[in-house]
Amino acid sequence: RVTLAGRCSNVPPARTWRGRDGVRRGRSAERGQPSRPAAMAAKTAAGKPNGASNSSKSSGKADGRATAGRASGLVWLIVSALFAVVVAVAFNLLELQPSAGSTDAPSGGSGVEQAPAGTVIGREPAVVELMPASDREKYEVQHAEDLPFVRLLGGPPLNERRERPMGARFYNFYRFHLDKYWDDGSEKGVFSGKLRAFGQTATNTYTGHRFKFYREGTDELIETLTMKEDEHFMLLGPPDYDAKTRKTEMYRNALKEQEFIKDYFARTGRPWLSHYPPHKPVLPFWPTDFVGQLHKVYSPVGYFTSETEQSADPVELKLRVVSTKPRVLLIEDLLSDFEIEHIVSLGLSVVRRSSVGTAGDGFESDTRTSDNGWISRHRTPIMDTIYKRFGDALNMTEDQMREGHGGNLEQLQFVRYKEGQKYEPHHDFGATGKPNQRFSTLFIYLKTPEEGGATSFPKAVPNGIKVKPPPGSAALFYSMDEDGNGDDLSLHSGMTVDKGLKLGCNLWTWTPSYD
Repeated sequence: RVTLAGRCSNVPPARTWRGRDGVRRGRSAERGQPSRPAAMAAKTAAGKPNGASNSSKSSGKADGRATAGRASGLVWLIVSALFAVVVAVAFNLLELQPSAGSTDAPSGGSGVEQAPAGTVIGREPAVVELMPASDREKYEVQHAEDLPFVRLLGGPPLNERRERPMGARFYNFYRFHLDKYWDDGSEKGVFSGKLRAFGQTATNTYTGHRFKFYREGTDELIETLTMKEDEHFMLLGPPDYDAKTRKTEMYRNALKEQEFIKDYFARTGRPWLSHYPPHKPVLPFWPTDFVGQLHKVYSPVGYFTSETEQSADPVELKLRVVSTKPRVLLIEDLLSDFEIEHIVSLGLSVVRRSSVGTAGDGFESDTRTSDNGWISRHRTPIMDTIYKRFGDALNMTEDQMREGHGGNLEQLQFVRYKEGQKYEPHHDFGATGKPNQRFSTLFIYLKTPEEGGATSFPKAVPNGIKVKPPPGSAALFYSMDEDGNGDDLSLHSGMTVDKGLKLGCNLWTWTPSYD
């Protein structure tokens, strides 16, 4: 295949020549037609006998040379085809060779399903062994506290407690912003955030608790709401005189949503805490069929042992189910000691006092007294590589493991809890009026305190659990159900650190994308 004047042709052009009459003759290089000068000469010779004689002689030579040109072109075509075949065969043979650092992962043996990780873009796929639900009788653990790093919270069951944790959403249909206060018995209460005009917010609270809503920046009380177990979506306003707002599509849709939520609770016994209308998540769940279920992921992303050294051996990740309601899995040995130190050094350089609330309206609160900071995946080449192993642990593709808008990740949040610091029970999902929601949380333990500092799940069936794995391990839990609802049972807390220091980091995934 040769290039001619910016074009490509599989057949070389036939040569042209000059006849006795001085006219250049030949065949077109690209179309196999007589060249323009030769055609003009042939047309002229048609009316002149002498010209015809000269043209006839030249034509014989031209036919011979054109035949030679076609033969030469055929040779070029055959050679090009053979070269393409050789290249294709060589490429396929290279693909069949094991890549650097690869090894044969165990086949899993009897009773283990082989399943590949999701369609991987930009990284070598992990090998996944799923323990099937049919192995329940053989491997199920009746008491979660019998598993490593898991303990019961203790106390009476949730349904027997006077105050039970719950999630609630508020929708403001007043034409002005509101300040929200939790009624703690004081004159005004404890400030708990802002609620913008025609905006939404969510909170974690308890049955029987009350919230007061004041006109922003004033002492003018607008409404007071008491939390009830069967009411999770509350509309504030509009006032009777605001007929215009009552006629809006936004308000009519809110009334439909309120009816949907009441019906959903009556059918399922669960509050609807997510966006309406429902949007099912696009990211995958690991199976959580029974407590004790164990999945294995062989990540090709080896451990880093220094700034310049990375193991060629794959990392075996064990994902053990410690709760099915909510879905919680513990992952041991997600990071090496060096990788822990690397993340800690990056995190300590950006840490500051934590806040609560939605973006733009966050505020400091006694319910969250820890410190935090943010680390981008692309902060260092080591971080970027470690994220590929995180993707294997989450069963997410490299395309999904992108930060920011259009991707499915937030940046990594580094957290620090000193003695006496905590984060009260909360959900990781919220209410923004958009279908975009946090889907899962991968909390990675970087340093565990000597006493206290466990992660608790107070609504875990039946009596609540707390987990405290060693440094380098992680807890993976899902904030959403398969029907698109926010999972109320995923309520969790960072328990008070009684002695020592707790360091960790949150990696939040979003569905359908980060917003």
